[in-house]
Amino acid sequence: MAQKKTAAHSQSSAAYRPRRASVLAAASLAALLVAAGCGGASDKAGGTDKAGGTVSAPPVELRWVNTRNGEAQPFLDELARLSGGTLQITGDEKFENGEVTAEADALHVVQSGQADIAFVPTRAYDFIGVKSFDALMDPMLIDNMELQQQVLTDPIATEMLSGVSSAGLTGIGVLPGPIRLPDGITRRLLGPATYAGARIAYSPSPVASRSLQALGATPVESGFEGADISSFDGLEQQAKSVAGNQYDGDVRWITANVGLWPRPVAIVANTGSWGKLSQTQQGWLVEAAKAALPATVAVQNDTEDIANMCRRDRVKIISATDADTSRLREAFKPVDRWLRTDTTTASYLDRIQTIKSEAGAKVSGQPIDCAALTHRPASSSNPASAAKAINGNYSLSYTDKEMVAGGAPGEEVQSENWGDFRLVLDRGRFASTQRNAEACTWNYGTFTFDGKTLELSLAGGGGKAPNGAVNKPGELFDYTVSAYHDSMKWSLAPDAAGPWGWTIKPWHRETSKPSADYLAKQCPPPAGWKG
Repeated sequence: MAQKKTAAHSQSSAAYRPRRASVLAAASLAALLVAAGCGGASDKAGGTDKAGGTVSAPPVELRWVNTRNGEAQPFLDELARLSGGTLQITGDEKFENGEVTAEADALHVVQSGQADIAFVPTRAYDFIGVKSFDALMDPMLIDNMELQQQVLTDPIATEMLSGVSSAGLTGIGVLPGPIRLPDGITRRLLGPATYAGARIAYSPSPVASRSLQALGATPVESGFEGADISSFDGLEQQAKSVAGNQYDGDVRWITANVGLWPRPVAIVANTGSWGKLSQTQQGWLVEAAKAALPATVAVQNDTEDIANMCRRDRVKIISATDADTSRLREAFKPVDRWLRTDTTTASYLDRIQTIKSEAGAKVSGQPIDCAALTHRPASSSNPASAAKAINGNYSLSYTDKEMVAGGAPGEEVQSENWGDFRLVLDRGRFASTQRNAEACTWNYGTFTFDGKTLELSLAGGGGKAPNGAVNKPGELFDYTVSAYHDSMKWSLAPDAAGPWGWTIKPWHRETSKPSADYLAKQCPPPAGWKG
């Protein structure tokens, strides 16, 4: 069973790969407003029927294209809160997953009116002729999350957002994204000399391309999202993306103290669709973006994926020297001069520099302390004896309807997360299988048990997974266990991650003698799971 994270987390613990979005053919906002009985100037809840009773109008739906997955959840949550559910966002969870042109394509879809709203990184707006966000990408200017948050809460962000009007769009808000770092595959990426001749994979952006060229590198566009990166010398990616895509098998070094540039997201609407909304509805959208900013920062600062990567121990976290960073800043100066040829961008750069100077010196990049992230306090009990006591073969079964009835987070109610489960605990190693008519999955790893807390460390996962929700090496699940005879009831430990479904009912021990033959024959884990 793969864990699907809640709204406060980013993608990866369940290795979830969203479906690729099809060409949008859904009803536009105009049609939805008519169907809902709402005009552009009205946001009333409903009317009365012939008998004088109240008739609730259906919610107004806005079709959107989203290229960033779980980062949008804080905005969606705030919109639901402010509108009371009367204004809803619909659409595929992620648009054109992994395609190099996805971000520009998403903007074109909204420009054409096939969708009403886009949730797209600011780096892509250059491709539709909007240059007002370029200052955000000036290399090593906004080099940490705290500074990015200060810039995006300053009136300058609203001014930048207004620039989308030239492309037939209306700005709703700008939310913070991760700080991009240099990730070395064939070499450590430190000072400019280490980039010379290197093929660096990057997400399409004219400013990023010019910046990498200024270091002597050869920029190569990539959609990432699990794409093969083994032919590159390095990447420009946030550490969490390296971890979530399990690129740490190829990436050998992450230079954590060099913040190249941020990757904020702008939320925009088709101007025609926007005009059909009432002022109240427009206000909900704008306010939702503002209110979502702190929670979006929390999403970006979440270190669960990075902790999993640290446990896999396949990448080294390194730091550039002061001399290296000075040389990088010098090498990037021609990019700053090029950006300043646009007078509006030049004024934005000056104002960002003022904000930065007033904020004082901050740590660049993303500090990563693997020792702290992977530390677990020692148990005061006898873990070897306690672990031996729970050895055996266990079963658990529940339906998707039981998950819903039990209050499961909606994103976890998917075919990989319910059905008939079998679990084998065998002297510190475990394996499990999950099966229903739609999915058949497996995972395995090691476990510790101190008589109260069960910790499962995942080594792998796979099988038939229609939603791509399988576990990843390095994931860590912690449960508080209450045992009685041959039953074990699990509860998620405080602040711990883990599949919610495993807490619905007690696990029943069928036999105390562990056996790999007990696992589902249709989707067994690899034969070597026991080490």
